[in-house]
Amino acid sequence: MLRPYEMPWRRPLEAAAAAGWMFAAALFHVLMAYALPPRASHVLVLLSLLMAVLRCRQALRILRIRAALSGRAMEMIPVSRLASMTEDPEQVVFGLGFIWQPLHSQRLYEMIKIDYRVMTLPAWSVRALGYQPDPQPDGEIGLPWIHGVEPH
Repeated sequence: MLRPYEMPWRRPLEAAAAAGWMFAAALFHVLMAYALPPRASHVLVLLSLLMAVLRCRQALRILRIRAALSGRAMEMIPVSRLASMTEDPEQVVFGLGFIWQPLHSQRLYEMIKIDYRVMTLPAWSVRALGYQPDPQPDGEIGLPWIHGVEPH
């Protein structure tokens, strides 16, 4: 089964499309009073708003992936929680991560081709998306963008 190609390391053009659909919804709403039949304009306003929400969700998805490029602060856990993660003292716990899939390899491959600092978002937008800008110095956590290949 083929999975769709994604390129998160780009400008979120869907945001401009969402703004255009919002403008179209407002225009149809105004035209409802003057030129369009009410039933048709209600349908056009509803469809325009639906498309605006769809495009906005797509833009937010791209922005969340790019916000994760800021990295994450190291998480400190109590020793009791660490002991509960493995019963066998011969095992080592490296941390809480995610299952690496081909999608992550593709994101990493695409990221290596460009300068990741160009793709990082401004601090205010990183905060707005629920991430912490500059959580730790790069020397402590390594390359922060490696943590960004999976935003969750």
